[in-house]
Amino acid sequence: MDIKNLLNSMTLQEKIGELCLTGSSKDRVLNGISIGKYGSVLNHIGKDHINELQSAALNNNKKIPLLVGDDVIHGYRSVFPVPIGLACTFDLDLIEKLVHMSTEEASTEGINWIYSPMLDLTHDPRWGRIMETAGEDPYYSSLVGERFVKGIQTPLKDGRITAACAKHFIGYGAVEAGLDYNTTDYSEHRLNKLYVPTFKKAIDTGVMSVMNAFTTYNGEAVTGSKRLLKDLLRDELNFKGVVVTDWACIEQLKEHKQFKDDYDACINSIKLGLDIDMHSDVYYRYLEEAVEKNPELLKYIDESVLRVLEMKEKMHLFEHPYVLENAYEVLTKENRNLCLQGAKESIILLKNDDILPLNNKDKVLFVGPFVEEKDSHLGAWSCKGRPEYVTSVYEALKDVPNTFFYPTKFDLSDIDYNILEEQIKLVDKVVLCLGEPRYMNGENNNRLYLDLPFNQENLVDFVNRFNKKVVTFVFAGRTLILDSLQEKVNSLVFSFNMGIEAGNAAKEVLYGEYNPSGKTVVTFPKTFGQIPIYYNRLTTGRSDIKHYVDGTMDPLYPFGYGLHYGKLNILSSNVVMNDKLEVTLSLENNSNYDIEEVVQIYLSIPYYKYLRPIKELIGFEKVKVEKATTKELKLTIDLNTFLPNDIDNNIKLGIEIGFDSSNTIKNSIVYKG
Repeated sequence: MDIKNLLNSMTLQEKIGELCLTGSSKDRVLNGISIGKYGSVLNHIGKDHINELQSAALNNNKKIPLLVGDDVIHGYRSVFPVPIGLACTFDLDLIEKLVHMSTEEASTEGINWIYSPMLDLTHDPRWGRIMETAGEDPYYSSLVGERFVKGIQTPLKDGRITAACAKHFIGYGAVEAGLDYNTTDYSEHRLNKLYVPTFKKAIDTGVMSVMNAFTTYNGEAVTGSKRLLKDLLRDELNFKGVVVTDWACIEQLKEHKQFKDDYDACINSIKLGLDIDMHSDVYYRYLEEAVEKNPELLKYIDESVLRVLEMKEKMHLFEHPYVLENAYEVLTKENRNLCLQGAKESIILLKNDDILPLNNKDKVLFVGPFVEEKDSHLGAWSCKGRPEYVTSVYEALKDVPNTFFYPTKFDLSDIDYNILEEQIKLVDKVVLCLGEPRYMNGENNNRLYLDLPFNQENLVDFVNRFNKKVVTFVFAGRTLILDSLQEKVNSLVFSFNMGIEAGNAAKEVLYGEYNPSGKTVVTFPKTFGQIPIYYNRLTTGRSDIKHYVDGTMDPLYPFGYGLHYGKLNILSSNVVMNDKLEVTLSLENNSNYDIEEVVQIYLSIPYYKYLRPIKELIGFEKVKVEKATTKELKLTIDLNTFLPNDIDNNIKLGIEIGFDSSNTIKNSIVYKG
């Protein structure tokens, strides 16, 4: 199809319609499509319904199919771990498989545009949307984002492509006080080093669309920022695709008090290349009038419409506008098994005084709100996931010999402590299943306190009165303050919301059917006052004397941390610099368990004209070492990817090797440029 000829044949009203996206009700949206008011919709699903909407669009004069968007963030119906949990697997191939599976499922109900990946980074776990991130490291988050883009945009069976949408451009995770939609204010240096890399990687990977952030930069709303939307996104990052606003962002420019009314906001937005107006109808209401008064605006409209039409063509929407028939099924055994793999690889063993794994001979009591809970395992943004799809901890464990159960409400108000005491006295070990309900996580669900909610730690205190071995499994959507808890229990297991196979994943890890391999992708603070805390802080002066007078600067658990049943040792390591950095090491497993370990490589630069992180992740590999064996491993890393172009020749660089960011073997190499 000749897209430019199509563009030239369109009336102004038809062009404006292509730039309008709505989430309105069925009847309203169907009428709007029939008159050419909308070129894209969201929050509409179902094969018959979407085919009806597409038919209405194709009955128009220009026969342009619709974009049908949805937030398929971590599964469609087969829900897998939230993105931050999925990132804890350090299994990029698995991540891509899971994301593509969700894209296949979404296609069965007409979704052809997915608002993912979320590429924001944050250092504040109060923020509810931390669960959508891939952690605090820009390099690793970039790799995860790349796999999300590939998983979404890999062609479906008939060749059609679902478009990915990288969001939220840019710096959204820097909201002050962890409060969603709040002011974000950061330096150009932080912008380029922390927030740009994830988007650059997605754009280089070919992401078809980008969504702007609700927030602010350098005294402007992102929605109104030429520096970000034109200079950075279009010119420096060379993004040629579609930019869509987040929900009603153009309309919200009035609330930012950057423009006096929607008319002025409309003109500025189209000039900045905000191609699609999500649900504010500002373009529909004002663009035609604006062109009549300012004919030069037609150039910007044509540029935006052309980008939208080109994306639809790349997706093969003109060839395949209707829902693909009988190509994929949802909630299949294969899909559930894939979700299970993602869930169990995401679980992090934080502490173990050799009482895990459990065995069938021990009498074990499972207590707490997550014994029978289903809904919260879905996590925020669970799309079309339903509690009835979820396997609970109880359902997974009920047939295991010598297991007993005492489920509670989240607020523990239904506990009969006399009955609970009798049950505790009859068993050898107690597993407390505690955590956050999912309504505490996700967009605009921010927290002032980061301890276990509803005083759940009091239940730990009660159980400890009976001198039993105690395991606590925490299920959450963010990092929590766990210092007091970890001191009270023998073993501590943590997972971010795991999805529909949460119960089975918990069972496999607790009973040793799967050796935990998850790693933290965010630093766990010891106390609330340490926030923001992250491993890759910039270097500072007086680093030898800065301190808290009433506590430590050390985290509770560093980035990249996670234990296993058994332990690997690094017998030897060597670092050499040829064309690329080559790291070789010998790993020894003297335990009775096969172990999957994430070997991590960090770089530190002794000096440079601009501040650098104390250390930064530059490579990793998840490797399986069978029990009672040794294994040789070699990693090759292109250091030029991480070094400034004008770094001094013959500079001595620090190279650290370890199983987390804190406990490392230190090496050095001379870099000759």
